[in-house]
Amino acid sequence: MRVTLSPYLNFDGQCRQALTLYHACFGGELKFQTVADSPPMSSDSGCAASLSNPQAIMHGHLVNQDFMILGSDMNGPAGYRPGNDFGFGVSLDSEDNLRRCLEILASGGIITVPPGPAPWADLFAALTDRFGKIWYLNYFGSKSPR
Repeated sequence: MRVTLSPYLNFDGQCRQALTLYHACFGGELKFQTVADSPPMSSDSGCAASLSNPQAIMHGHLVNQDFMILGSDMNGPAGYRPGNDFGFGVSLDSEDNLRRCLEILASGGIITVPPGPAPWADLFAALTDRFGKIWYLNYFGSKSPR
């Protein structure tokens, strides 16, 4: 199994500014997808406040040859607060491996976004493990940023 681990940073409306700063420092390719550019999401996704701003960043990524930094202005039901502003973005090499990792990591934890297609990935899921750590699992497939 091939896995890439990347920091996934949540912001309170400052994702564009932060990733632009990191881009100025590290270079690479920078892309943003706003709420307005994304397919509609249900308000029960836990991001209702963020979804009300069409310019909020749904998904941003900075990719260079050595690493990838992911970011978003979307925050779960608890809203943005220190402590829930960072998670692990994991890029997996198949849908099966994503589902296997989700099952293992979610044991004793909470799946916050069940596996399904996302505007930036063929399959995406999110969870908080039993230790309180946040994981964002992606199988990019045809939407690979690399």
